[in-house]
Amino acid sequence: MKKTLKYISILILIVVSIQFYNYYKNNSNVKNIRYNNLSQKIKQISFSKEKNYVLYFDPDCGYCSELLKKIKLNEDSSIICVTPNKNISLINAFIKKNNISNNIVYIDSNDSFAKDFGLGFIIKIPTILLINNKREVKNITDEFVN
Repeated sequence: MKKTLKYISILILIVVSIQFYNYYKNNSNVKNIRYNNLSQKIKQISFSKEKNYVLYFDPDCGYCSELLKKIKLNEDSSIICVTPNKNISLINAFIKKNNISNNIVYIDSNDSFAKDFGLGFIIKIPTILLINNKREVKNITDEFVN
């Protein structure tokens, strides 16, 4: 009886571990990413450019503004900014301060950013991701931190 219980416990542990891995692995095929725009309408995010930058930020974070300025964009790249902060006035102040368009700023209302991009349990602010046209995710935050 003890042996059977031991094998069942090991099997359950393996199944749970596989589920956690699948839930939090770095997705090589990011799809169906949806966030709220500033009007609280859900929008599908597309990653059609060669280089798609995603900045996970907080409007009160001065360092986030500094990192945003370091991202060099051209016709083969795009950026979206995602925040867990739901305070629209703070977000609008961030948009004005950084002279960016409000149609690239989204709110992570469901706190699903880490899951959406396979980043695990802990996510730092700021985080910069690079998603190529094959929808492969790479965390490049450390490349911007000097």
